[in-house]
Amino acid sequence: MKKDQEINYNKDLNYIDHSQLEFHKLSLENENNQKEDKEECLKISELNILGRKHVDQGNNKEAEGCFRKALEIDPNNIISLTNLGKLVLKTDKIKDAEECFRKALEIDSKYILAINKLGSSLKKQNKYIEADECFRKILEIDPRYFNAYLNLGNSLGKQNKLKEAEECFKKALEIQPINNKVYSHLEISIKMQGKERYNEAEECYKKSIEIDPSYFIVHNNYGSLLSDQERSKEAEECFRTAIKLNPNYTTALSNYRQKRYNESEKMYKKVVKIAPNIAVCKTNLGILLIKIGKKIEAEKILKDKYKVHF
Repeated sequence: MKKDQEINYNKDLNYIDHSQLEFHKLSLENENNQKEDKEECLKISELNILGRKHVDQGNNKEAEGCFRKALEIDPNNIISLTNLGKLVLKTDKIKDAEECFRKALEIDSKYILAINKLGSSLKKQNKYIEADECFRKILEIDPRYFNAYLNLGNSLGKQNKLKEAEECFKKALEIQPINNKVYSHLEISIKMQGKERYNEAEECYKKSIEIDPSYFIVHNNYGSLLSDQERSKEAEECFRTAIKLNPNYTTALSNYRQKRYNESEKMYKKVVKIAPNIAVCKTNLGILLIKIGKKIEAEKILKDKYKVHF
């Protein structure tokens, strides 16, 4: 088996063609550079993987350190830029996040993840038209990119473009037909178009709950729809279910309490109407009205209290 001939660059130079010498020098340099590049790529990859693990564990400071170290090695690495942008967006450093995504897109203008996250950062700043442009650009690149439909639908909903938002959510469901979170967005966009579409919205809520009965937000939203239709018992049951699934879910707690207050208010007013001369009835109604923020009405009721018999 033949061995490669070793070339001694310090000896017998007269016998080596200078162009051949230069070629060998460049080959060695290129091989070393490739080795260094591979090592750098491996290190960057390791730092990004470690950073994402820290994110999953809620160690945001450590995660940011990993992504920044990766960018020290290669300031133009779009994965590191996007990972850092996603992290700082999560911690509400919105301008810093936007800067990361824009820099990534300077390197690769069609990098979908960076476009999507740039749109999200713009949406957080209420720059809905610019955000919409990002999401629409993604759909030009990939017409089946699920998150673009979802984000565009949310953005359009914020702008009260409810019919367009509804269409986006329906497109998202074509891609992921059993995604209960899309149903929860769709049902809101339908509900907000008017009472004549409440039945359709209710069907969406039922479908969402069927897919994932543990999704507490849907139970709360369904309760709100039922409450709007004065289906009090059903609404209360929905709020109770949401609270049972997530005892710290303040929206459901607030809705349940408000529903109870509303029912109590109706009851106390009915009692006052039946027995207008019983002071304690007006007292109870007045205290309740103060609790729910109807101070002017409460003041009137409590003043009237002193005109009746104890």
